[in-house]
Amino acid sequence: MSTIKIILRFFLLLVNISFLSCERSIPLNGGKDDFPSGTWQDLKFDKKIANSFSIFEPFLYVAALEDGVWRRNIAQLSAEWEYLGLVSRDSTRGTYRGSVVRVDAWGNDLLAGLDNPIEVPPEIKIGVWRSVDGGKTWAPSDSGMRTPTWQWSGVYDIRRSPQDPQIVMTGYGAFYRSSDGGLSWRFVYPDRREVITLFLKFSWNPANPLIVWALGQSGRGEPSLRHSTDGGLHWQLYHANRLIEQGVLKLVELAYDGGDPNIVYLATSAGVFKSTKGGQNWLDDQETLTPILTDSAERFFIGIVTQPKQPGVFFTAAARRFYLSIDGGQSNFIITSPNQQDIITLAYDERDNMLYISAKDGVFRLKDPLHAPRIPYR
Repeated sequence: MSTIKIILRFFLLLVNISFLSCERSIPLNGGKDDFPSGTWQDLKFDKKIANSFSIFEPFLYVAALEDGVWRRNIAQLSAEWEYLGLVSRDSTRGTYRGSVVRVDAWGNDLLAGLDNPIEVPPEIKIGVWRSVDGGKTWAPSDSGMRTPTWQWSGVYDIRRSPQDPQIVMTGYGAFYRSSDGGLSWRFVYPDRREVITLFLKFSWNPANPLIVWALGQSGRGEPSLRHSTDGGLHWQLYHANRLIEQGVLKLVELAYDGGDPNIVYLATSAGVFKSTKGGQNWLDDQETLTPILTDSAERFFIGIVTQPKQPGVFFTAAARRFYLSIDGGQSNFIITSPNQQDIITLAYDERDNMLYISAKDGVFRLKDPLHAPRIPYR
């Protein structure tokens, strides 16, 4: 063997040794790509309940009910959870304000929606709080919501338009709309403000800023569905007769297909329904509706999310079981759960291809969820 070849092999050996040494010196929690595709990672969130998520890179924001608002840098596996305020569980840490049910983040501009129970004194029944400095300070932001006859402003949900973060919908039966990022509100529905629902959630059409849905459960315990085609200024009520015939009591979440905005999925207490007409067949109340997915134990579906750029793909959950479809519900699969606890909510991060879920004992994320082990369902 020539001297040049010996020197070259020795040099390559040194390079390999150096590379392996460097690789081993990188901590396993040093970056978000340090766990395999198709596997779950426990982000920890012990002894608190993550009621809803909001993702604005690089942070995952959590509405943690009586434990307030939290966030975590999801670009760093070694990051710790950071408390941002509005806690009410411990009376020594501040005045009881109610449970934070929803946080909506747009950069450092944060909106928090609080569900205020009846026993809270009227002077502190503030349903919307706002922070413009990333959660360092908070201020009431419910101007226009209170009236002499309605002295509180608790809300169930708060959602910005994905096309214009200044347009926001919120409500607690009565609907309010903001055109200045949540600084002030205008009453838009129904005829009187005193209407209260048992559950309410808004869903904006990602392709059309004028279309927004309001869904939930009425005060009579029936499914409630409303539709706006002018960005939330006016609303059309749908009586949900066809869904009632299917045994639906509650509408939970609405999601748009990643390939066609006219395809809409609706997670309910009795299964997942699909519309290929942008939901118009639900409003017309003409067609017989059949669920594309039901749970074998007839458990409530807690939410549904889609992959924005992949047609036919959606994720949903009922109790302790995850479901996946890759063809718009024609065939469905079960994804292995990270634990055996009831699932509370889920969210999908398009940028990093991560599925986030919260359960009763923590927050978890699934990397590249289409690569996760799955088994056919039915």
